[in-house]
Amino acid sequence: MKMKKVTTDEFNNLLKIITHENGIKQSPSGRSNLYRPWLKNAYWLALLTGARRSDLANFRWSDILENHYQNEFWIESVNERRTVRYVITPEVQKILDDLGFDEFQGTNNYILAPGRQSKSRLLYSSTSA
Repeated sequence: MKMKKVTTDEFNNLLKIITHENGIKQSPSGRSNLYRPWLKNAYWLALLTGARRSDLANFRWSDILENHYQNEFWIESVNERRTVRYVITPEVQKILDDLGFDEFQGTNNYILAPGRQSKSRLLYSSTSA
């Protein structure tokens, strides 16, 4: 699949349409709202870290590690095939703060949608563009 670059205007326009009102979907079984309050932050994290969608969906607050000696923070994503470290820049830290860094730091809650108990297909599919 050929990758397409997203312009700054396209990215900003995407963020503008992610609203509660635009999430309403009518189906034969009734009305539902697909809006998720963390979705804009998910797109920002993807943009700023380069993380894969599957990594974003699985980031936990306990994955945030710190090197006290060099004042570095990163999110470590580990699976059976690879370990990836995503540096926490000041911009990423702001997003983490918005998502509840002070409240959830060190817990096993997911960073995106922290109340869920397991991997979520909805979360994974919600971050598809």
